[in-house]
Amino acid sequence: MPMDFQWAKKAISIAQKRIDAVLDITPEEEEEVDAYGSLSLPSVPEFESIVDEDGNVASKSDWEQKEGDSNGWNAELPNDFSNVSTNSPDEGGCSGDDHEADTPLAPFKGYFGPAEVTLSVSSKGFKSEEVLPQSLSCDDALTVVSSDIEVLRQGDSCSVASSATKKNTSLPISDQDQMSSNASDHVSKEPLPTIESLSGEIAQLRVQIQYQERRNSDLQARNQKLEKRSQEFMALKAACTQHSATETMLIKKLTEKENELASLLQEGEKLAENNGKMSKELKRLKKLLAEQDQLAKKLAQSDVDKELAKEEIRALTAENNKLRVKYFLATVKSMEGESSKGRVTEEVLTADLKRKDEKIEKLMGDLQRAEAGRESAIDESRARIFCFFRLTFIQAFSHFFFTQLEELVQELTSKAEERELSTKGVEEITKGLNAAVEEEKRKNERQACYIDSLEKRLDELMETQRGAAQMVAIGPRKVWDICSKKRMIHCGMIYANTGYFFSLEFEYANQPLLTTIQQLEEELRVKTNDFESSLSQKEKMTNKILEEKNELIAQNREYSAELAKLRTSNSESQQVVVELSSRLRILEENQKRLEVEIDRINDLNRNLKSSLSLKEKEVENFYTRLRTEAENAEKLISEKQSKVVALTRRCEEYESELAKLRENVETTSVRAVSRTSSTVSVANDYDKQPVVSYGSLNAAQAELVEVMTKYEQSMRQVAALKAKVIEMESNAKLLARTRKELQNLRVRYESLLEAHGEKIERIEELELDLEDVKKLFKEQVLRKGTSLLQKRGFFNARRLLFITFSTKSTLFRWNC
Repeated sequence: MPMDFQWAKKAISIAQKRIDAVLDITPEEEEEVDAYGSLSLPSVPEFESIVDEDGNVASKSDWEQKEGDSNGWNAELPNDFSNVSTNSPDEGGCSGDDHEADTPLAPFKGYFGPAEVTLSVSSKGFKSEEVLPQSLSCDDALTVVSSDIEVLRQGDSCSVASSATKKNTSLPISDQDQMSSNASDHVSKEPLPTIESLSGEIAQLRVQIQYQERRNSDLQARNQKLEKRSQEFMALKAACTQHSATETMLIKKLTEKENELASLLQEGEKLAENNGKMSKELKRLKKLLAEQDQLAKKLAQSDVDKELAKEEIRALTAENNKLRVKYFLATVKSMEGESSKGRVTEEVLTADLKRKDEKIEKLMGDLQRAEAGRESAIDESRARIFCFFRLTFIQAFSHFFFTQLEELVQELTSKAEERELSTKGVEEITKGLNAAVEEEKRKNERQACYIDSLEKRLDELMETQRGAAQMVAIGPRKVWDICSKKRMIHCGMIYANTGYFFSLEFEYANQPLLTTIQQLEEELRVKTNDFESSLSQKEKMTNKILEEKNELIAQNREYSAELAKLRTSNSESQQVVVELSSRLRILEENQKRLEVEIDRINDLNRNLKSSLSLKEKEVENFYTRLRTEAENAEKLISEKQSKVVALTRRCEEYESELAKLRENVETTSVRAVSRTSSTVSVANDYDKQPVVSYGSLNAAQAELVEVMTKYEQSMRQVAALKAKVIEMESNAKLLARTRKELQNLRVRYESLLEAHGEKIERIEELELDLEDVKKLFKEQVLRKGTSLLQKRGFFNARRLLFITFSTKSTLFRWNC
């Protein structure tokens, strides 16, 4: 409360200065008006009764002395109503430039202190504390409650403001009775005045009564004006309450909007954080996607390379199969030719053997005949026993020879069988080669085993061929040994004969046998020559076969070395394939995880975009609402300012009216001072009118106080509205800041989108670079393949392509 009073004091001083500035009143003029107004309207003093306690009437000197005392007292007393304008609450309550001052109640000042009137009224019921002195400030003044104010009515001019004013203005009943008794005694004791004096006084009193009636009518009209103005102030108060209610609603809405803005800012910060996290995740995912895309492109390129390699391998396998078929057909034809040649030679040998068998049979017949002749000759001769012995020896020799011939025949038959076996082996080789071709078509991995089996078979064939060559080489030696043994036996038999006669007989008897033996020896020589020529041819063939075998062994060794290299490369490629398969599995898992994360991120981005769009719409709606509310508030402020201007104008009007009232009061006070004579009865009647006017003036003053308090409240509300307007401006600034932050966030989001697009373009460029690298890798592989075909031949290139095809087929199977 004390702070409010200090503020009121300051406002009153400021308002008084501004009013003086508006009215062009100097401080000197204000002092003169205050000094002149201080002479009017003194409070009722305590007068001694005209009659003494003993009942004697006071003398004229005493009366004049009392008149002087009363006049001096009236001059010394402070004027309560002249200082209303300085101590009125409406000056303290108004903080604006235009302010209405209290209406001075000076017209009634002249009725309390006439020079000739003497009053014998006791002032027991009067309290000097209730009269406001001139030096009293608003802090010490009593606040008037609205319940204590009674509005002046048109027909009742005696209504008062409060019970206190009634006590202060009205005298108690005992005093009035005493006054009436004293007055009657005084009239009875003193001599009655003349008719002229009474008629003059009556005329004067009538003039005063008319003046008072006019004054009452004026005061009633002003009271009506004040009632109207109070009603206007009440309407203003209702409008202010409505404005305050609307302002409270606006404040609540502003607080809600501020809370929404705070929540939006928090959400924006969260979105910024999430955006940063998402940008990091997007960068990481983009890297993983780039790697995955590269791997996918590599896999696609590898698939394309596999398909191309498959096509090339298919073409090469078709060509290889054609070449193999041609090669095997040529080899089969050559083997068939060789086998046909061997069959022809075998047929020739079988024919020779048949001829030899026929000759041997003939010789056996001749031998039988010779044996028969020998038997006859031995019988006939004396040396029959010796011839018998010789014949038995010849039989043994012939048996031995026949056994040797049988062995030769068996050897030849065995050779023929071996040749047949060799032809069968060739057929088996062709079958094996055909089976190997089929196995190579089915499974290329068995080729090494097949080559090993071929090496073993070739070794066996070479051993069989070597055994046949050795047998062929041993055959004529055995024949020569037999012939040499036969000759030795023959010579021994010849030289062993003891008798020349017997020898001659024996020679003569065995001459045809010797001739046949010589013929057989010649045939044997021819046959041995033929056999040696055939053996030489066979040896040449075997040497060629051995050379070819050595070449095949060397090629086999080269092929085995290449196979070892290919196996090592295949093992390395398998390891690489295993590593690639593990990496591909990991990459596929990462790809799946990344796809899931990308889907989740896309969903989050969609949700965030939708939420951002909704928030933007809400913010725009909020901005529009704030704009409308701000416009409405500005309109209200402008309306209130216009109302304040109107109120200031009305205050100016009130001030002008107060100035007029002050002039009227001053004129009436001057007239009241000029009056000099009055009677006691007239004084009593005269004293009643100012009491009534005093009460009506207090009521009017109370109403003015109430009106000014309301005006002060309205001005305070206006100040509160101004503060709220300032707050709204600060809120508008905050909104502008939030808009700037939203614009910055949008710019950041657009920059992030641009960076994302640039990264996507960079990824596309890297993909194009990878495609170029793959193309270069393909070209290099093809160049290396062609160089290998040119350097190492068709077989090595075929092996290389087979290995690449096997690795790619394994990769393709793993991918499938």
